[in-house]
Amino acid sequence: MTLYKRYFFFILAVSILSGCGSKSTMESFLRDEVDLTHVLKVAVAPFENNTKEQYAPERVRGIAITEILSQGLYDVVDKGLVDSAFREEAVDLSKAPMDAGVIKRIGQRLNVQALMMGSIDQAGIVQRGQNSYPELALTLRLVDVNSGMIFWQASGNESGNSLGKRLFGLGSDDEFKVSLRLLRRLLATISSDRKVKLPSAVTAAPVEVVPAEEEKPQEEEAAQSEPEPEAEPEAEPEPEPEAEEQVVPMGEEESLEELSPLEEVAPSAEEAPAVEEDEMKPAEASVPVAEEEDDEKPV
Repeated sequence: MTLYKRYFFFILAVSILSGCGSKSTMESFLRDEVDLTHVLKVAVAPFENNTKEQYAPERVRGIAITEILSQGLYDVVDKGLVDSAFREEAVDLSKAPMDAGVIKRIGQRLNVQALMMGSIDQAGIVQRGQNSYPELALTLRLVDVNSGMIFWQASGNESGNSLGKRLFGLGSDDEFKVSLRLLRRLLATISSDRKVKLPSAVTAAPVEVVPAEEEKPQEEEAAQSEPEPEAEPEAEPEPEPEAEEQVVPMGEEESLEELSPLEEVAPSAEEAPAVEEDEMKPAEASVPVAEEEDDEKPV
């Protein structure tokens, strides 16, 4: 029985902790005819303060920037650049709201598609009897910089009070935990509503992986389908230049025939006169013979 009692009290304690938590409410709106997929970068404007808590707007604004980045909703411009743009436009949200012209100029200056604006409706420590706990009420809205139209808006409140913690003697949550919990719940409605209300969002098609064995036949088919390059016509050989005919003098024909084709050399200038002298010798010898015959004739 002791074991069953322990299980019973354990289940009872879990039920009390889950059912007696802090009271919170929330309401959200998303324009159906608007596609938010074009919104890639936003600027978080200074929050309006409708309470007496002086530092609540900046504290909640810093947590909101962290949550937008951590949830991967949008890229966010640095807070210092946003404050500088608001000062140049002389915008004071505590005195008057921004008109559409100012919103458009700030959007162009910061190169964003939308402004994330917010207002602190309730913030502070609530005292009830001996118990004290923080409470926060917040409104967030996403505004188009070109038209000033509200794309999305959500409101909610969160409390650090918990009956289960009081029963077990535990303290309440601090202001940071309450702010973080409320912002997570509000910003979660953007991603959930975008998935449900925007069926036109483009999803990446699955990539088919072709096995390595099937790649080879495809490569072979591609190689077969490619036409074979035509053979280039062979270049005709250039005709060899004809050898020039050499004219050889008559007296030198015999000497040229004795030489081999590789030893054919043109006669030098000294050899040519020698041949002429040999040819003229018989002519000179014939002269005295004629004279002797004349002497022998009788007178």
